[in-house]
Formats: sequence, structure tokens, C-alpha cells
Amino acid sequence: MLDIYWEYAGTRYKHKLKAIEAARGNLHDISFHAFSDDLYNRDFTTEPPTPYKELLKQRASHLRDKYNFIKLYFSGGQDSITMLNAFVENNIFVDQIIICLWGTLDSKSNVEANSYAIPYIKKLFNGSNTKISIVNNDFDYYSEYLGDKWLQTRTNLSLRHSTVPNIRGKNYCNLFGHLDPTVYFENGKYYHSVWDGEIEELVGLRNCELFFSSEDSFDLHLKQLHLVKNFLKFSEDKNHLFNLYSDNHESWLDTVKVVCRDKALFSKIYQKGRINLLTNEKDKIIFNELPNYLKDRYRYLASTKVAGTSLIRLIRTAHQNTPICLGS
Repeated sequence: MLDIYWEYAGTRYKHKLKAIEAARGNLHDISFHAFSDDLYNRDFTTEPPTPYKELLKQRASHLRDKYNFIKLYFSGGQDSITMLNAFVENNIFVDQIIICLWGTLDSKSNVEANSYAIPYIKKLFNGSNTKISIVNNDFDYYSEYLGDKWLQTRTNLSLRHSTVPNIRGKNYCNLFGHLDPTVYFENGKYYHSVWDGEIEELVGLRNCELFFSSEDSFDLHLKQLHLVKNFLKFSEDKNHLFNLYSDNHESWLDTVKVVCRDKALFSKIYQKGRINLLTNEKDKIIFNELPNYLKDRYRYLASTKVAGTSLIRLIRTAHQNTPICLGS
């Protein structure tokens, strides 16, 4: 289980909604902890000398040695393709590749998976011992979870919030391509921070690993931060990049992640952002495909109130871990 939690009044919560409920909607008194105390206390100011590619290889090798079975979640985006390449380029075996779909199989919300990720993985692993699994979170999935079960098990209202199987045992892992190397400049120094929205749906799940950020591979986590820091520090158009971070987080990531991520299989297809009640364009597509009875369930969830404030407003409020200084 990941050592990530929200805290309110001295109590730690692995479920964001429970922290919000305990705080009676007083979000300012909720803190988010993306790392263990041990990781917070380490030195973040010195860049590791080991080359980035070597650290990626070491991380893949360490995971292979640590677990008998690795379930790698793949979308074809920058994070997951870089993670996968660390295994493939170094001939390190992956037991299973999982690609998730939501709603109908041919939904436009699944265009990246159907047109890019699935064909790529099938071609890459054709004839190998790696198992390829296409997990479809269809209307039966929503029929089971949309309702009180959603409020008890989910940390946001995104309709692309999936379920990770709770398998007994400790010698396997669900592997995800997190965390993003978020770095910003303030008062003459560079800082790293993590917002809960990036990883909130993984909190509390058993046997999960974040490929780029782990206490087991601290140098990899730190190296990517300093690669981004150096890119910002020595960029001729530094002010423009800082403005991108402030004004458009997605554009900032598209620009900066070039220094530590491989090229995605696809270009950006959707315009991300909040749309009415829904988190992004893909959620809107899935919502429009749902039968009316499931739409009504979702509207009911979104109208749930805590201390007189709608849950949709409360849960969208992002919480940031204590910023970590990377030096000047």
C-alpha cells in the first residue's frame, strides 16, 4: 500500500471523501501527504550523478527482483511509454500489460487505447510470454459502483475511475507511471510539489508501485526533478515557461516533460479541463453514453452535500503536499 494520505485533526485518511466529511467541508484544515516522513527528510538539493537512463534501468531491474509478478498499466502516454521502455530496452520481462477502457468498447473516449495503445502492445509482445489484458469498465461496472459504493471506495467523481483487483499476497505489484516531475520557481528557489489529484485514485490500493517515485528508488525521483529544474533554469524563455505553469498546467507539462519522458504514441486528442459537472472531455463522452438510470445515479452523487456544500465542489478542491526545496 502506498504511504499516501490526507490528514485532519491528527487523524490520517486513505479516502479523501472521509477526510472531507470529518472536516465538515472545512478544506483548509485538511493536509495532503504524498511522501513518507522519511522521504521528506532526505536531501532534495543535490542532483544524483547517475545518468537518467541508467536510473530507469535500475528501477525496472529492482522491481523485477522485488516481485514475482508485475502488472504494468499502459495508456500510451508519455509516462507509461517511458516506464514500459525501461523494461523493453533492457530486456527485463513484464508479466502482464493492462489497458483500461471505459463505457462502450468503441467509445470516442477510448480512441487512444483502441487506435494506438492496443495495436502497439499487441505488435510489441506478439509471440511473447507477456499477458495482454484489455479491461473494459462497461455499463455493468457502473451499475455496480455508481451509488453509495462509489462514495465509499472512490476519491473523485471522474467516470474513468477504475477498480484495481484486490489480490491476496504481497509478491506482485500494480505498476503505474507516476509521479509527474512538477517543479516551480518562487522567491529565488526551485520547489517540487505534488497535488492529490495526480494520484488520489491509487491511495489505499494494495500492492501499488509508482514507477518514477519510490523510496526504493529515490535517486530516480530526484533525478527527474533536477532535469526539469535545470531545463527551467537555463531556458532562454524561462519567464514564458513559468507563466505556462501558472496559467496552463497541461501546457507546462507538455513542454517540460520532454526532458525526462519518451514521446507518447499519440498527440493530444482532447482538450482537458472542467466541463459542467464532469472532470474532462472523456468523462463528458462517457456520461452522454450512459443509460438514463445511470445518469440519474451520477447526478445524485454530484448533488450530495457535506455541511451544505455540494460534494462536486468539495472534491475538486486540490490539496498540495508540503513543497520541497530543490535549491536555487
